Amino acid sequence: NKGTDDAAADSRRTYTLT
Repeated sequence: NKGTDDAAADSRRTYTLT
């Protein structure tokens, strides 16, 4: 499930960046 976790982290990272 690393792909899912990575995707979720990426999505949250983008949100935090904004």
